[in-house]
Amino acid sequence: MGFLIKMRDWPVRYKVAGILAVTVIPVIGMMLLYLSTLQQFLLVQAEVDRHYAVQLQTQAIMNQMGDVQDGFRGFVLTHNEKFLEPFFEAEKNFDPVLRRLKELIRKEPDRQQQVAQIEEDIRAFLQLKRRMIDAFENGDLASVREHIESGTGTAALAKIQTALASFEDWKEADY
Repeated sequence: MGFLIKMRDWPVRYKVAGILAVTVIPVIGMMLLYLSTLQQFLLVQAEVDRHYAVQLQTQAIMNQMGDVQDGFRGFVLTHNEKFLEPFFEAEKNFDPVLRRLKELIRKEPDRQQQVAQIEEDIRAFLQLKRRMIDAFENGDLASVREHIESGTGTAALAKIQTALASFEDWKEADY
């Protein structure tokens, strides 16, 4: 009560300043809190977008490897080189997709090691399929038949798919 009596004696400019301080300071505080929350939201959204982009790249690699296998199988069964188009397309598109994936995980050394192993497996798979296509075109059907019957290509593809699935699962576990 004594404070209010003393306040009555203040000049008008002090009273106005006091009223503004009481009303404006909480508003400024709420604005700062809002901006901080918005900044945090944008950081989280950027991380979610990055994880989504990683998932898209791994899915693209999975699809390309399926195209390689399907193209090879179609070529061997029909002797029609048209079936090799998905193989060549996947082979051509692999490097840009892999480069983008590496860019997305550049700050994660353990993920880079995993991608390096996946890349090594994929390059070996592509070389294997390329050798089998060349063997088929050169009439070495015995080695192609042995390759198909042994399941080497299917096992290599399964290994790549498992590694990519594991890579994606690890990304989802971060949330």
